[in-house]
Amino acid sequence: KIDIHTYENLIDTTTVAESKKIQSFRPDSTGYCSLPKYNQSGSSTGRLTVTGPNILTLKKENRSILKSRFMNGKLLQIDLTSLEPRIALAIMEKDSPIDIYAHIRDHVFLGEISREVCKIATICTIYGGSARSLLRQIPDLKSSQMIIEKIKKFFGIYELQRSLDAQIKTHGWFTNFYGRRLSPTGANVNHFIQSTGVDIALLYFSSIVERCRKRKLKMSPLFVIHDALVIDVDLEDLDEIVKIVKMGFNPPKMNHIFPAKIKDLCD
Repeated sequence: KIDIHTYENLIDTTTVAESKKIQSFRPDSTGYCSLPKYNQSGSSTGRLTVTGPNILTLKKENRSILKSRFMNGKLLQIDLTSLEPRIALAIMEKDSPIDIYAHIRDHVFLGEISREVCKIATICTIYGGSARSLLRQIPDLKSSQMIIEKIKKFFGIYELQRSLDAQIKTHGWFTNFYGRRLSPTGANVNHFIQSTGVDIALLYFSSIVERCRKRKLKMSPLFVIHDALVIDVDLEDLDEIVKIVKMGFNPPKMNHIFPAKIKDLCD
């Protein structure tokens, strides 16, 4: 549901580009915006694109145009925590600590670099970044090449790359963990992990909705924002929904629990 006063105010006060995004949420006579239409074929990895209400690019501070349909309700966001690094560990059949980046700081680098640097370096590495690209993000970082190499070894990036190269040599293409065919690029490992993440997220969101429906909880799924699900919840059922989210998710064919968190949509 759209808060019409906030909607109209933002239309008049934001930039032209952002105003166009907000206008994609234009409410009908009942106060609701149109349903978003998602497409998985618009990107090489199956990552979602959307027509209609453009939630994927709407700035966080402008999400205030959305409001609950329930008298005593709230809009919340469910995220899978550190999804892509956990996929890399699951492929290697490694246990995944709750705080991956603190674990890397303590056990891979023995506390010599901060958790924040570990997080940036991990994301950079999994997305196919080089030591030079890491230095662009952290200009005063020492030994960026060594950091990238250690993270690659921790996540089994070299082993995964060899596996994908073998598929490409045999077939001319490779697949993600669930068999989605992908074309070779300069970032095969990243595409494998990102594409697998898309499938895991959608499987998880489907399971969340199904569990809530079976328990007849007052919850409506609204939007998917890549690896996050936006839901509208009657606060009467919030505790039960939080319990479901805290259970995490064990994706098909993976002996691995992926933790999730729930938070306010605008946080």
